[in-house]
Amino acid sequence: MRSSVVLWALVIGSLLPHLIQGEVSPSDSAAESRALVQRLVLDRAAAVASIQRVADEREEQLFTELAAKDHKLRAEQKTRREAQSDLVEVTSALAAVNAERQQLVEEIAARDRRFAAEIGEYSQQVASIADSPDPRKREALKRYAEGGRVDAFDDLVSIQEELDKANDKASAAGWRELAALALDLKDRGEKDTKSAIGIFENAQRRDPEDAWSWFELRTLYQEAGRLPDARRAAEQALTQAHNDREKAAAEGALGDVLVAWGDLKGARTRFEESLEIAQRLAASNPSSADAQSDLSVSLLKLGDVLIASGDLAHASDRFEATLKILEPLAASNPKSADVQRNYSIVLSKLGEVLAQSNDLIGASDRFEASLKILETLAASNLTSADGQRDLSIGLNKLGEVQVRLGDLAGALPHFEKSFKIRERLANRNPSSAIAKRDLSVSLNRLGDVLVAKGDPAAASDRFKESVEIRKRLAEEDPNSADAQRDLSGILAKLGQVLIKLDNLPEARDFFKESLKIDERLAEANPNSVDAQRDLSIGLEELADVLMASDDLAGARDHYKRSVQILEHLAESSPKSAGVQRDLSVDLGKFADVLTAEGDRVGANDLLKRSLQITRQLAEADPKSADAQRDLSISLDQLGDALVAVDDLAGARDRFNASFEILKRLAELNPSSAEAQRDLIVGHTKLASLPGGELHWGEALKIALALQSQGRLAPSDAYMIDELRQHVAKP
Repeated sequence: MRSSVVLWALVIGSLLPHLIQGEVSPSDSAAESRALVQRLVLDRAAAVASIQRVADEREEQLFTELAAKDHKLRAEQKTRREAQSDLVEVTSALAAVNAERQQLVEEIAARDRRFAAEIGEYSQQVASIADSPDPRKREALKRYAEGGRVDAFDDLVSIQEELDKANDKASAAGWRELAALALDLKDRGEKDTKSAIGIFENAQRRDPEDAWSWFELRTLYQEAGRLPDARRAAEQALTQAHNDREKAAAEGALGDVLVAWGDLKGARTRFEESLEIAQRLAASNPSSADAQSDLSVSLLKLGDVLIASGDLAHASDRFEATLKILEPLAASNPKSADVQRNYSIVLSKLGEVLAQSNDLIGASDRFEASLKILETLAASNLTSADGQRDLSIGLNKLGEVQVRLGDLAGALPHFEKSFKIRERLANRNPSSAIAKRDLSVSLNRLGDVLVAKGDPAAASDRFKESVEIRKRLAEEDPNSADAQRDLSGILAKLGQVLIKLDNLPEARDFFKESLKIDERLAEANPNSVDAQRDLSIGLEELADVLMASDDLAGARDHYKRSVQILEHLAESSPKSAGVQRDLSVDLGKFADVLTAEGDRVGANDLLKRSLQITRQLAEADPKSADAQRDLSISLDQLGDALVAVDDLAGARDRFNASFEILKRLAELNPSSAEAQRDLIVGHTKLASLPGGELHWGEALKIALALQSQGRLAPSDAYMIDELRQHVAKP
């Protein structure tokens, strides 16, 4: 949940045993204060364990049972105290329950640094309120512990505002105490992200030197979609860092913000700074597991941004370096769940690089190796929510590469198994936003396979279930930009499948709803490249359905807006291959509208611009199969335009150039069903021109081979009959 506090584990993790004491008879104010802190910390620990998913099913059940016993005993204690009855028996029973709760918390804290840090920080702040000289604060904290959290918190805020005479560190400490409670309320769904941000801002205005609060604010700002503020908070965390480990964490946090901003170059610089520090710390303390762990995290983060930048070779180098750290650790620690899990993660990352490099067999091997570890971990602890979730992710990864291999029959069982795991986890923890989002992702994967299998009606049912989940998540956290973006994405996905079902009016409605969200997010984050790109995609998708509905004027206006956004982004980020590619695609679609309106000259100009972009991208990254494929598509589009004006010689040149690219890609990656399908299309383009009739037979051979291998998508089954008809023509 809040990974930034991990760096505080060494500082405050040791506070836990001292702050969580056994139940003491509250015969004096100090003892009463300790008892109150203990109660609050144990309640918070149960909530954090559930949210961070660090407790297995047995531990979660034990937390629930012990909390119920605690509540019952405290009610009986209160009744006996009011009746002036003997308290010894009930107090002894309460002490036993709290001792059991404390042992459970300590066990989890011993194996999870993040959990220990979270509880340690909360303990420190709550203890400060409990020890306050202001009796009103102590009384409000008691009411908070007894369940009247929201009213008690609001009273504490009012008290702090009244005491807030000066903007000094003492005043800031008071707000920081409330910030710990604000996070607790937010996690329970009783306060929103905006409220928590306000409390932290009050503290930081008075004392900007507290690094922990800047880390928290960075996370909250980013969650709310306030990227400029998130960046400022991360920069402040770096400024206020007290040691190298904190500096490394701050550089990493700033890199995370820059990734969300779309500044991959800036993010890479920050992750490299973080990595340099982590390498130095690991070299100076080679026996430190924490230092090695921090180093592997830095390598993984840098690898991720290199993948996003399209630098697959250097990403692979970073992941291989991580593998060298983790492989011997995994071999020497076969029973360490943490080491084995980290080993599976880096195997999966290497699989992602291979998949993006179109080495699908290599990617499949890495994903299978990763999945094997995850299956072992899940089997060794069937009640672990984390283990089950990791397994579901591994199943999806392997399923995705199987889809690309054309093995839909192999992919579907993996997606279904993942879905069943996530459905079970969501039912077990209905308040978990992460579990619900995971379930929606699995529904989307199943929907995608059903589309590929030629069953859009069944796919739409899955997507509609996903829409309902994401609508609820967006309603539950209206300030979360990620939740809004997720909702926009699934609305568009549902719109796309409705087009396949020829339900254009309903598809248009979903695209419009998706676009409204994109427009709001782009307006709220004008500096976010991702938000602006999402807006351009939303405009393009709505334009697509308007084009299909013969609303050429509406389609033209939306394509034009999308192109204008992308031209601006391309100008401000000339080295962004993603933006340049988006622009080339939209130029091609804009050209389709102009062609339909009879403006062939204008359409050809746009297609030439699109071809120029894709050619530059292909030349800049000759090893990128995606860039080469995009170039072939642009050549085909221009060839189609030349056919329309009877320039068959020019069209043949473009189709031939495209075909040579597709043939080369198919030879380089014979296992790719997509590459083979593209080659079929290349053959049909040439076959449609005079003298190219032999290409019909070549296309048919490929289609029949795919069919015999079980790799021809059901939605493409029509090809065989059509190709046979062409071959049979004299």
